[in-house]
Amino acid sequence: MRQLLGIALLLLSCPFAAFPEESTVLEIDVRGMVCAFCVEGLRSNLLELPGVKDVRVSLKRSLARIEIGEGRALDLDELKQTIIDAGFTPGDVREGP
Repeated sequence: MRQLLGIALLLLSCPFAAFPEESTVLEIDVRGMVCAFCVEGLRSNLLELPGVKDVRVSLKRSLARIEIGEGRALDLDELKQTIIDAGFTPGDVREGP
């Protein structure tokens, strides 16, 4: 019984970070980026959208990878408009791995 209580206390003290929250990942092709400043400017603009948890932009692949927090939705029209407002051309949008 004492051992079972010890195991239960150990499990309860584990951080919940061990169980990562589910999030959605979108990948969108972006045309018009030519330098690292383009990448960082687009990244910072996309991070301002509500629900966006993380953004990774690849100049080499001409791609923005956008992670959306659990239970959040992202308006694709707003996403594309943000890319246009940053001076680039959005392409195909797909769910990422």
